[in-house]
Amino acid sequence: MAKIPMPQTKQRGPSAIRPMDVRTSKLFLTLNFVLRILALVILPSSFAAADEGTDFFEAKIRPVLVEHCYACHSADAARAKKLKGDLLLDTRDGIRKGGESGPAVVPGKVKESVLISAIRHESFEMPPKGKLPEAVIADFVKWIEMGAADPRDGTSVVKKYEIDIEAGRKFWSFRPLAEVAVPQVRDAKWPRGEIDRFVLSKLEENSLAPLAVAEPRDLVRRLYFDLLGLPPTLEEIDRFLAAAQRDREGAVAALVDELLKSPHFGERWGRHWLDVARYGESNGAPKNNNQWFAAWRYRDYVIASFNADKPYDQFLREQIAGDLLPYDNDAQRDEQLMATAFLALGSKPDGNVRMDVLAEQLDTVGRSLLGIAIGCARCHDHKFDPVTTHDFYAMAGIFNNTGVNDDAPIVPATRGRSPEGKKRLAIEGAAFATMHSVTTKLEDALAEAGLMKLPDESWQDSLQRYPNAGQRAKLEPLLADLAKAEAELEKLLASPPAEIVDTMSATDRLAPGNKQDLQVRIRGNEDNLGDVVPRGIMQVLYTGDAPEIPAKSSGRLQLAEVLEHHPLAARVMVNRVWHHLFGRGLVRTVDDFGTMGERPTHPELLEWLAGRFVADGYSLKQTVRRIVLSRAYQLTAADPPSDRYRQVDSDNALLWRHSPRRLDGEALRDSILCVSGSLIRRPPTRFENDLHAFRMTDARTLDRLDFRTVFLPVHRGARIDLLAAFNFPPSDLVIGRRETPSVPTQSLFLMNSPLVLEHANRAALRLLNSAATDEERVQLAYSLFFGRSATADEQQEGLVFLGQTSAAGDGRLAQRQVWAEFCQALFCSAEFRFLR
Repeated sequence: MAKIPMPQTKQRGPSAIRPMDVRTSKLFLTLNFVLRILALVILPSSFAAADEGTDFFEAKIRPVLVEHCYACHSADAARAKKLKGDLLLDTRDGIRKGGESGPAVVPGKVKESVLISAIRHESFEMPPKGKLPEAVIADFVKWIEMGAADPRDGTSVVKKYEIDIEAGRKFWSFRPLAEVAVPQVRDAKWPRGEIDRFVLSKLEENSLAPLAVAEPRDLVRRLYFDLLGLPPTLEEIDRFLAAAQRDREGAVAALVDELLKSPHFGERWGRHWLDVARYGESNGAPKNNNQWFAAWRYRDYVIASFNADKPYDQFLREQIAGDLLPYDNDAQRDEQLMATAFLALGSKPDGNVRMDVLAEQLDTVGRSLLGIAIGCARCHDHKFDPVTTHDFYAMAGIFNNTGVNDDAPIVPATRGRSPEGKKRLAIEGAAFATMHSVTTKLEDALAEAGLMKLPDESWQDSLQRYPNAGQRAKLEPLLADLAKAEAELEKLLASPPAEIVDTMSATDRLAPGNKQDLQVRIRGNEDNLGDVVPRGIMQVLYTGDAPEIPAKSSGRLQLAEVLEHHPLAARVMVNRVWHHLFGRGLVRTVDDFGTMGERPTHPELLEWLAGRFVADGYSLKQTVRRIVLSRAYQLTAADPPSDRYRQVDSDNALLWRHSPRRLDGEALRDSILCVSGSLIRRPPTRFENDLHAFRMTDARTLDRLDFRTVFLPVHRGARIDLLAAFNFPPSDLVIGRRETPSVPTQSLFLMNSPLVLEHANRAALRLLNSAATDEERVQLAYSLFFGRSATADEQQEGLVFLGQTSAAGDGRLAQRQVWAEFCQALFCSAEFRFLR
């Protein structure tokens, strides 16, 4: 076969390789070698997409319809004989059927949706009283493009729905945790612990048997990615394989304990939490998407908390009311204040409309911590879950008395609470005063001497004139004072006070005794006010008397105390852990534990895990350890031995094997950097974080940084291309389950990605410098990329490929070009993107 022709592009230097044009790509794909490694695996993603669309509808679409459309286009309007255009917008069927002018909404087709042209005032002018803001119109366009998810059933929005709080408390997810008996199984030799007994019991009920355990080489890779989000090194693989050959169970336990102690554990699992916390570093407003330069401190707080195995109840409490908690030292106070950025991170609409912010905060608290949507109760009682409009405004009142800061100072002395802090602040203030005084006097004296201070932007290596002897005499005392001030500053720097830094945070915003309760906004309308609702907590979350909120308190501390010990919090969190280790939760709808969410596939196992989580002091690491040491987690991802498995359980809900999973964008990017030998494994310094924050709008520049992806800024208007291609979640919604489809465009993206091209060059250089022959380099490449040796066929195919492309030229540069193309093909392979 002839060599692969490449387009004639200008070389940018020895590290440059050329992106493939269409003709080259087709020829490249004809090679059997590339055909083998570019095999695609398609995984379903409809459930995650549906969750995201429904969340978007509840947050962005339903409130607008209620406020601006229902008066003329609802069953209520029809009964009052005020229905216009024979159009009902209060149900899914109504909005899709449309009225006299055709379908109002056609999912996925913006141009065919009459509603869009109407709110744009192109065909009709709706609402007639005035055009909606452009940001709201953009939300409707996005909703339709996402598939127009709409949970509304029936024919009338005004159908009376009586919420029974007591019945709600009896729903499975709201009940107190119960003791669960571990089931007996027929195959008593298979289980290693309680988790295995629960799993095997379900399999035996369906006459299925679990597959074999994974090969040690597959298992070590799985553990590294699941716990650290990074591939194991060659040395780490070899060490584990040798230990597993002697004692597999002991080797796995030792490796798990080692990984749980790694600082990379917090980086991986902290990123999972950031998805739920809708972490972003700009406000996301359509017109003024201002950057939050201190948001990264919350990210680092989360990572540190997961690494320290901070008890989850404490972690939860700090998110809601960290600024109100007692502390033993300055560092603890600062840490708790950083935690409250959880409340401040939500995207902000233009104008920062207060009720929109409150609804976003409430929905985030509900979905992330309890798996319950609270936001839709802003306009009406929840249609499915036991959340009333009264509940919404009672809790909204709590957050209405809470201010959020984009850059609050966290030095302890700023509030004078610490004697040490007072002393440090006094020293710093004195030093500043001295320097300021000397500088001012010096500038005045220089001006008298005829020496002009130039603006910074016009500074040059010149002075207008030199001082004469008399003028110099006037300056000498000031110069001596300046030298003295510099000496004092040097002394201060040798023993510096606590650094003054900024962080996002939440604090009670009104003076004690001046707390404000909210009035109900009828149908969510800011101009249609109802009764005042005292601050309080959702009724379904407690029994007996309502928790008392002192008059001088916002109520956040009392809310945190209720949430942290509610059984929902434990159930939701252990389900999130299970989801990240198996690819799906025991409750697949990880952010919805309400009546519209799916029921658990293994309810007794979920209950048992939640109970153990609480008994273990809310230890996340202990929960992870217990799960990954189970035989159920360690099963092979191989295909089933017969069709019956897929007939009985096509999506592996019963856990008869370990489901293959595509790497998320962060793990994929970090793996690329690992293979090329470029990854900086330490966290960025404070200076580097600040520098990255100032460059966060330049996604292309950020992508060139060699830090782990979790440390790159998340701007709500400038996502890194690779992360966007691999389903990085929107940072304005709670996303506990990402979409992870594998589609052909992802392979094409990797073929032409500047990031992949650059690191294919670096990987090529690594191979050339690490092995002497092509045979050794092919084997090394497969070990680095896939954690295994190349088969005889793969070895031969690789050598054939290298031989055919080597005709491109001689010399080191040509050799590196050939190996870069080889590495690029491996980066694009399905095996590199998937975890088995």
